[in-house]
Parts: sequence; structure tokens; C-alpha cells
Amino acid sequence: MKDWQGEIWEDILRLHYGIIDESDLIEKYENFYAMSRLTVSTSHVHKRFKTVNKDKEWSDQIKPFNLYLIGFQAFEEDGKFVKPICPFSRDSQEAVHRPFIDYQSGMVKEGTHDFKWLGKNISQYLAHLEHKFDGDIGLLERKHIVAVGVLHIGKEANSVDDQALDVKRS
Repeated sequence: MKDWQGEIWEDILRLHYGIIDESDLIEKYENFYAMSRLTVSTSHVHKRFKTVNKDKEWSDQIKPFNLYLIGFQAFEEDGKFVKPICPFSRDSQEAVHRPFIDYQSGMVKEGTHDFKWLGKNISQYLAHLEHKFDGDIGLLERKHIVAVGVLHIGKEANSVDDQALDVKRS
């Protein structure tokens, strides 16, 4: 699919207007896996692979600025989801048939059963309610929020009252 995102949205509109039903939508995408491209572009993202990189030679590690494919987690094993990461390939659907790393455990695994079907992912998206807007259909209105208090969170925010106000620098 060349413009797969556009095609999915068109199918969602077809579903909405009753041209197709949900089973047609799921069937159309049942042979595709939900995959995402990941660039290790920040130290925060790189830290996610600490377990995977542990005790490995530099040449075998997941390194900054490398490109990978992440499979959407579909299978729960011992109370934890398997989170597949694969070497980048232009054909993401072919990549699920090769060995991959569970980046949560660092173990090398094989099998397509650990990857979520795209049809299931779309179905779950459609069932997800919109919490930021009022309404169910059409042009939705943004919900108005009324603050009833302030709660500081995070290590910097916990000491915000102790810091001097300096209007010359951030």
C-alpha cells in the first residue's frame, strides 16, 4: 500500500457511513501487522534499550541514531507483554518473519504470534473514546477544563517554591 494511512482513514469513513461493516475492515487488514519505525534519536529512547545492550559488544548493541522497526505488542507472556524490535527493513511486513529482540527482556525470539494484527489495532482505535472533546460525531467541541488546585509533580517541580525567581533567564 503506497498511501496506507490515507487508505485506512478512507476505510474508517466507509465504515462510519455504512458502506462497509467492522468485519470487512478487520478482514481487509487481517494479514498486515501493526509496525512502527523507531529512530534512537534521544538519550531517553536509548536508555530504553539498557537491558538489551547489557553485556554485549558495542557492535551488537542498539546504538544512537540507528533505525529499527517496533512491533505493537500482542502477546502477554508471564504477565508481561513481549515488545518486538527488529532491524529496519523497507518491507515491515516481511520483518516479522525473522528473529527479533524482545526489548523488555533482551531475549531473541521468533514467531509472528508476538506481533499485533493491524486489523485488531484499527478496531481498538475505533473503540477508544475521545476524552478531550465533547460529542460523538461530526465537528467536536473542545472540553473546557476548570482547575481546582495545583499539584507539583516531578523532581524539579517538587522544589519550585525554593528557587529564586529570575526573569532574565529561563
